[in-house]
Amino acid sequence: MEREGGKPAAVVAVVTEPRFTQRYREYLEKEKLLDRQHRVEKMPDGTVALPVLGEALPEQHLRELRNRVAPGSTCRLTQLLHPVPSKKAQGRSPAQRLCLEFMPVLPSSMLVSGTPML
Repeated sequence: MEREGGKPAAVVAVVTEPRFTQRYREYLEKEKLLDRQHRVEKMPDGTVALPVLGEALPEQHLRELRNRVAPGSTCRLTQLLHPVPSKKAQGRSPAQRLCLEFMPVLPSSMLVSGTPML
């Protein structure tokens, strides 16, 4: 999903303490809620954000995470404004990586539609 200008759209994420991250991840994977197109991110305050699919996570899942998956844990929803794509989502062939490396140094006359002529 992209916003205008090709920038990635914000992604909803569940934020929790690092010690609960693995249990939260397993639950979200089992429920098919974990967004595998984006990386799990460490937040500035030391918490961890797990990207989830969809616009929001239903309250029932948040309660389940807090009460059953990791009793005593805390979690909240946030939006990652600059989500980092997962390595798999970034998958590029060696030729694509090479083209991207050379684009900044090639004269514009050698580019066709913003892509190097090969």
